[in-house]
Amino acid sequence: MDINEDKDIHRGHRQRMRDKLICHGPRVFDTYELLEMLLYYAVPYKDTNPIAKRLLMEFGSLDGVFSASEEELCRVSGIGEHAARLIRLVGSLESVRDELRDGLTLPAFDDYYRAGAYLVRYFSEREGLTVSGMLLDSSMRLLRTVDIYNTNFGSAAVRPRAFIDAAMRAGASVIILAHRQEHGAMFPTVSERATAKLLSDELMAVGVRAVEHYIVSDRDFIGVHSGLSLKLSSDSPELTRFIESKEREE
Repeated sequence: MDINEDKDIHRGHRQRMRDKLICHGPRVFDTYELLEMLLYYAVPYKDTNPIAKRLLMEFGSLDGVFSASEEELCRVSGIGEHAARLIRLVGSLESVRDELRDGLTLPAFDDYYRAGAYLVRYFSEREGLTVSGMLLDSSMRLLRTVDIYNTNFGSAAVRPRAFIDAAMRAGASVIILAHRQEHGAMFPTVSERATAKLLSDELMAVGVRAVEHYIVSDRDFIGVHSGLSLKLSSDSPELTRFIESKEREE
C-alpha cells in the first residue's frame, strides 16, 4: 500500500465519523472517539485513534487532557506543537464558558441528600466505572460536574493531580467526589477509604475542601466520610449546613 492509498483510507474513515456525528450527535461516541475527531484538525494524515487513546491513558480523562500543559501533551507519542495548542485552546474555551455562566443562578447543594440524589441521576446516564466530581463554589453552588477517571476508584491509577487540575480550572472551592458501585454491597473497601483520604488531604493542601465522597448505585448512595473535620474551620454557612444535614440522620 502506498502513502496516497493510505491517506485515502483515513480520509474515508474521517468522513464516516463526521457523518455519524452529524446524524446521531456526540452521545453515540466513546470519549476517545470524540478526542480522535478533534485531533483531525491538527494531525492531517496519521491515524488519530491510537493517539487519542494514549492521551486518555496518560491523563486519565478528557478533563485531564484539557488540563495538561503543552509540554506535557507533547510528551505523548503522536502529539506535536500544533495538536498540543489545539487541545489547550479547547480547554481554555471551556473556562470562558464558565465565566459567561457567572451571572446565572447556579443550583446549590448545601444538603447531603440533595447532592446524593443528584449523583444517582448523574451516574444513571453513564456506563462503566466512572470517578466524578461535583465542583462547587464557597456557597456550595454547582459550577459543573466532571468525569475525572474511567477506572476503579480504589486502583493505583487514581491520583490527586487530575482532581486538583479540574478544581483549579473551574475555580472551585469545594469538591464532592463520587464513584459508581456496580456490584456487591455498598460499602467502601480499605483501598477506597485510603484513596478518599489521600485525595481529601491533597485537595485541602491547595485550598479545595473535599467535603464528601459518595458511592453510588443505580438507586441509592452512601457517603464514605462526612467532612466533619472541616466543620470548625469552615466560614461557609452553606458548607456547615451540608455537614449538619448528614449528622441529623446518623
